[in-house]
Parts: sequence; C-alpha cells; structure tokens
Amino acid sequence: GLPILRVQHHYAHILSCMIENDCQEPVIGVSFDGTGYGMDGTIWGGEILIATRGEFERFWHLPGFSLPGSAAAILNPERTAYALLKAYGELDDPFFGQFSLDNPQFASFLERLENRTLIEKSINSPLCSSTGRLFDGASALLGICAHPGYDGEAACLLEAAAWREHDVTRPLTARAFHEGLINAIIEQTLRARSETGINDIALSGGCMVNRILFSQLCERLGDLGFTVYTNRELPPNDGCISYGQAIVACARLEE
Repeated sequence: GLPILRVQHHYAHILSCMIENDCQEPVIGVSFDGTGYGMDGTIWGGEILIATRGEFERFWHLPGFSLPGSAAAILNPERTAYALLKAYGELDDPFFGQFSLDNPQFASFLERLENRTLIEKSINSPLCSSTGRLFDGASALLGICAHPGYDGEAACLLEAAAWREHDVTRPLTARAFHEGLINAIIEQTLRARSETGINDIALSGGCMVNRILFSQLCERLGDLGFTVYTNRELPPNDGCISYGQAIVACARLEE
C-alpha cells in the first residue's frame, strides 16, 4: 500500500552531487554513464540536464544509436561499433573498412547480417545515448578490445591506451576520442550557460571514474569560470543513485 515515486536514473546522479555539495540553486548536470532508463523509453547515458532539487529537463544528449542484440552488445562491442558507424553514416569510410558487411574479418557473416537486420527492422535494438556504450564501440573500432571479459573492460582499456598515447594527429586514436568527447561536453555546457545563465555544474555518472574525462572536465570548465561540483563522499557511479532518489522522494513528499 505504499506509494511508488519514480525518479529518473540520471537525475538521481545529479541530485546526489547537488546534495553532497549543498547546492541550493539550479545546476547544469553532466550525467554520463552506461545505462539508465530514459523518460522517452530509450536508454539514456550521455545527458546534460538542467536540474533543481525538485525537477529537471533534458537539455542535450549524445546523438542516439541502436544497440543490436540489446544487452548482448555490452559483451560484444563490435555490435556497438557497427551500430555507431551505421547511425553516423560512416560505414563506407575506408578507415573503418574492417567493419564493413563485406569484410570477412569482422566476426562472422551471419553475425554481421544479423546486426544490420536487427537495426533496420528495429528488432531487439533499443535506441540509446549511452556514453558507456560509445566508449565500448570506440574501443572495438580502434582494435583495443572487441571481446571484453566483464562489463566496462573495453572502456577501461580504451582509457589505458589514451594514457600511453602522445600523437593525436591521426584521424582517430584513444586520446583523440577522449578529447573529442570532452570538447563536445564543454561546447554544450557553454551553450547551456548562455541560454540559462546557470554557472554551476554537477558532474556525476559512472563515466566520471575515467580519470582523463573527469580531470579534463574539472580543469577546463573551471578555467571557463564555471563552479564545478563532484561526488566526494559518494562514488559517481550507481553507488550514489539511491541517495539521489531518496532526496527527490523527500522533496516530493514534503510538497
């Protein structure tokens, strides 16, 4: 007989950071992770929110792409790599030729055909804006990790490769991928500040355990005059979710 209060996953991430830092005013929430159910029925995971303690709006998100095979794509980043190239119109780019449907080196013909069929017919291929899956796909595209042994391994190895790299003049490297993602986030947070006047930023979500992403965002956003808040006592991954959910529940019950 108890009431059910539904709290969106990425909003809970941002709220946990806001409450930890006693933020009373609205914030620009950068909530990047692997999977969270979205308000539109798709999988979210690359979200910039305008958030208060009582509500939020989705200001921007990573361009969507499909996950052929759904959860199967998590342990097979080649599926996600193919979906990214298809979604962004890059399947014919010679740089990514190994992922062409006609290339016998990319998995098996049946699996390649299955990926295309699943996406085109929208069968078990949910749309997502997941940063975690974007990291997985990039790792496979670069030949770093196509067959992870656990959830997150492809992204971890991509970060490790980026730490070892110094040459970012090639069209796509692990370091260049990180820099491109960071630049996109900064571009959108600047736009958010311009449109809303909000200068406070909260960073949360599982992708914030990536030291390159996290440290560069903190440094560069600070240099641009933002006040940056982060999870401190709580982890930025899903370990902070229940705290954020409880805060929303308290606020709504008080209303």
